[in-house]
Amino acid sequence: MHSTKIPGATTSYLNPGFTYTSASTGVPSRIKSRKHLQTFSKAQSLQNRPFSSTHCYHSEGAPPPPERDPTHPSLFYHSLPSLSSSTQGVFALSFLDKPLNPGHPRSRTIIGWVSEGDGGFQENPPFRDLLHESIASALEGSVGDLDPVIEAEALQRGEGWLHINDHRNVPPMGRIGDPDDIIGTVMVQGGEIIASTYQAMPSYRVCTADGPTRLPEGLARKLQESLEKEWEKERA
Repeated sequence: MHSTKIPGATTSYLNPGFTYTSASTGVPSRIKSRKHLQTFSKAQSLQNRPFSSTHCYHSEGAPPPPERDPTHPSLFYHSLPSLSSSTQGVFALSFLDKPLNPGHPRSRTIIGWVSEGDGGFQENPPFRDLLHESIASALEGSVGDLDPVIEAEALQRGEGWLHINDHRNVPPMGRIGDPDDIIGTVMVQGGEIIASTYQAMPSYRVCTADGPTRLPEGLARKLQESLEKEWEKERA
């Protein structure tokens, strides 16, 4: 089976059980079940396919519009015709439904890439940077402007370190979440968050067997704002 090397990606992979709208477009219409996803920590190799990083998002015709994933509130699949073969499509994943900016093949608005044939996922590290910047900025907001769940957790914690958990797999009350799902941690004093102490957790995975990043509502809004600003900056 032909495989495609995605530009600038890491060796973290995801094997989703996709269904597709049609053989002609190859656009995934949904993920059958998030439990079908598999992650691999060890490095795996994909066959290199020639591409130009300055042209890899261009094609002779306009790509089809991005398709929303119905299992996630803001996940979109963007087809990349120039990286696709006649039998295997390649898609950029993003939380934006706006068209990709061709001059930024490793845009911070791109979560990563998936290939149709083997469902291999490769993370885009610049997105992770934007994610943590967005969360750190959101934590600096005034009390009442932050996510109510996180504010309640801070009040309950009182003193100590508070984990920011990915809501794709929320741990039971009083339990520590899986390392893959702890996005970061921040100090709490007197029930208030000390935003300057926020630290990213290196064990966090953008995609796991429970799906891609799913933030608490308040943090999700802030991330969306950051993505919109990044997209506009790229267009300038």
